[in-house]
Amino acid sequence: MTLGDPQLLETCDARRFSVLMPSYIPLDAPRRVEQLRAAILSVAEQKFDGDYEIVIIDDGSPKPIADLLAEAPLGVKADIRCLRQYRRNGLVQALNRGLAEARYDLIARLDDDDVWLPGELDPHLARFAADPDLSLLGTGMTSVFENGDPQVDPIRPDGWSAILRCFCEGGCPFPHGDILARKDVFNLLGGYPQAAEALHCADEALWARWIRFFKPVLIERVFDHAPAPTRAVAARNPKLSRKIADDFIKLDLNAIVPNAIEALADSLGVTGLQAGVLAFRLWHFGSVVRLPKQAVAPLQDLMPDRIVLTGPCGGEPASLSELLQGFGAYETAGRDEMVTVRCI
Repeated sequence: MTLGDPQLLETCDARRFSVLMPSYIPLDAPRRVEQLRAAILSVAEQKFDGDYEIVIIDDGSPKPIADLLAEAPLGVKADIRCLRQYRRNGLVQALNRGLAEARYDLIARLDDDDVWLPGELDPHLARFAADPDLSLLGTGMTSVFENGDPQVDPIRPDGWSAILRCFCEGGCPFPHGDILARKDVFNLLGGYPQAAEALHCADEALWARWIRFFKPVLIERVFDHAPAPTRAVAARNPKLSRKIADDFIKLDLNAIVPNAIEALADSLGVTGLQAGVLAFRLWHFGSVVRLPKQAVAPLQDLMPDRIVLTGPCGGEPASLSELLQGFGAYETAGRDEMVTVRCI
């Protein structure tokens, strides 16, 4: 067996997904209950050939959301689970609770006052089934403002470099209600950041890591409808969002990432997704590993904020299989010009 031969490669089940829907409903808020019901129905009424679950994370509402829904039946069949937080801990912790308990390999997200527009989900799911490198898919979102301002329908361009460029220009390339993404990559990146420096910008902080190492795509059409400025948007920290974008701009990676990931994958004989896993773990954890010499240059391209060392680095080098844990297993026997690599 060579380095490029997969053993028990773990791929996601692209026909099933979990929808994460964090929610907090105050007492005596019938409109909020109706918005939540509309959000649930917008998922239940979609047409697609697969299975789903809606995971409602009740962020400490005074009256349990499960009870509120029981009082107002939906009238349609829907696979709904309510996870209750016994105190109000905020959006990010609610999302990470949902990630931890989601049953399926693909994760979608929807605010409790947004709706998915009628459409076909099958093309979205089929993209994951057809592309083993795909990690994150987004669409457009329509925002309709209660004050009468014109609705906004931002359609961002597809293409990995175009998505990176959008991020650098200060726009969040993936509105929260329009994503479909691999749960294993969510877990690898540690979920939504809970650090103070990501307060009210958890999406941007997560995407800054995600799209640097893992392939995204955008379907250039509107799929999510926000009937009013959501609480997440209202609470957004523009200064922090701009700082996240500025820090990313300094890396100057827009035109580099897709080619560098492809070159790294070719040098190792792995998929682009697995190349991203390796690069992220070296970048984030400073692991020591034995790799083909040809892998060093693309790693250097991907990590202008790290020093890629070769040669004796201290400690016992891990195998590539160890660093790809959860994403595949490989043997390195028979490879020439192997070097020890560490990123600091």
